Amino acid sequence: MDAARAHVGRVPDDTVREWMSRNASVIRSLRCVLVSSMDSDRDVGRMTWAASRRADDSTWATSMSPLVLSGRSVLELLRDPSLFTGFDEIWVPSRLPVARPPDDAYLVAPRALDVESPLPISAWLATSRCRLGVGDGDGLNYAVSDERLGARLGLT
Repeated sequence: MDAARAHVGRVPDDTVREWMSRNASVIRSLRCVLVSSMDSDRDVGRMTWAASRRADDSTWATSMSPLVLSGRSVLELLRDPSLFTGFDEIWVPSRLPVARPPDDAYLVAPRALDVESPLPISAWLATSRCRLGVGDGDGLNYAVSDERLGARLGLT
């Protein structure tokens, strides 16, 4: 499936944290994950906890702006109960470098992808060549351009 035919949807009563926990074996194998929003903050790489982790380990992140981590590193963040608590968004790029998504291509609430399929999301998938993205806040919104990966992660 290409980005022009991206599949979008919403899973009520789900969160990014729960979704990542359920799909840890697949996420762990991902080479890179773009963390584009955490607790509504879209400059995640400049958050205190992220800067502190980078100071402790210079190889922790592939990029700080935007914040790009390995699948294994993003799963390690689940150990901290103060992270991924709502209004979080991640994307899985197919290549690097990757830019931060434009402000109008967001997946977090109040957007409801079971009601709408905004053009900015499809455009972002095409431009970035991201394979999928998920965001929460009121259920789990998702956009998938890689049908095989989406199926492995329970999204198609």
